[in-house]
Amino acid sequence: GGLLAAAYSAGPAPMKRAGVLQIGSFLGLLFVGPMCLTSGAFVEWPPAFLIGVAVCFGLLQTAALLVNNAEDLREERVANVRTATRALGRHRVFWVATACAAVGAGGLPLWIPPANPLGFVLAAPFFVSGLATVVWAGRLAVVCAGQDLETFERHTKKAGRSVPRALTANAWAALLLSLGARPDLWPDVVVTALAGLAA
Repeated sequence: GGLLAAAYSAGPAPMKRAGVLQIGSFLGLLFVGPMCLTSGAFVEWPPAFLIGVAVCFGLLQTAALLVNNAEDLREERVANVRTATRALGRHRVFWVATACAAVGAGGLPLWIPPANPLGFVLAAPFFVSGLATVVWAGRLAVVCAGQDLETFERHTKKAGRSVPRALTANAWAALLLSLGARPDLWPDVVVTALAGLAA
């Protein structure tokens, strides 16, 4: 895991310089890989369910990572680092981010659907955060279309300040979505939360 993480920015062929394949490195190194590795403590091979969840969640978060990545376009050009932003171009990268967000936000509830009415209540924050990410990336795609580099940078720098908030909101909302799909886990979650508060 550590070697793969180092390979992102170091080594003879760093994944950071892999162009469009950088999106695959986001998915593999940050989401699918760690989730599959963790599942090894419980099952011999990751089930399709887990891979589907990891890919959808990873795509949703990758949308925010692409926005974050786009902030550094000028520096990447100077350093000749061929990231996904440079490979796709500043006029297309946010459309790709929008597509990633749409597939992730739309696909994750299909893998972990709410189990009962309370589950739909718990799923509501995910529907909100997922839709917000799609709209956010889509709006950037529209406002940055055909703009020069300076205008592009102004919009991406402003949007970049929202990246940590988007990543965090999606992560917590996905957790609530998963709890809504597994009511059998609610007692354990309550006990663990109370124990944490008491500690």
